[in-house]
Amino acid sequence: MDLYTENMIFVTLGNQNFQFNRLLEKLEASIRDNIINEQVVAQIGETNFKSDLFETVNFLGKEDFDNYITESSFVISHAGTGSIISCLKKRKKIIVAARQSSFGEHIDDHQIEILNAFVEKKLIIGLNNDLSDFQDKINKIEEIKLETFKSNNQIFNEKLISIIDGF
Repeated sequence: MDLYTENMIFVTLGNQNFQFNRLLEKLEASIRDNIINEQVVAQIGETNFKSDLFETVNFLGKEDFDNYITESSFVISHAGTGSIISCLKKRKKIIVAARQSSFGEHIDDHQIEILNAFVEKKLIIGLNNDLSDFQDKINKIEEIKLETFKSNNQIFNEKLISIIDGF
């Protein structure tokens, strides 16, 4: 698979053994409606979804995964902490949808809690539970202002340096 470096949106659904067709259907509709005109590459894990409008791959190695994040204009993701943190560390805007148990997308609704925690801190662009705001968030992504992510390691190091400097 070639790495697209210009006007590319990367989508990641993680590696769960569950489907997440709802998000990919919204993505496909947005491409069809010319809301999204960029190249789209989607890492879809176990989701069974085929599209003529964007490229899908089931799994990526860590290096390829990281490269797609780096080279993307922004990322669309499930509410997995690993995917979210990977994007935040690279200072990428990320639109996030929570997998939900009521749709058979996960065993429980912990992704809703994860999404809400990151939205509260203004670190991600969260989608509502029915994904009805997908196209609106895509249209407004440039206008949406987010906070800069600081990892716990960075915060710890800053506090430690402050303590040492105090001696």
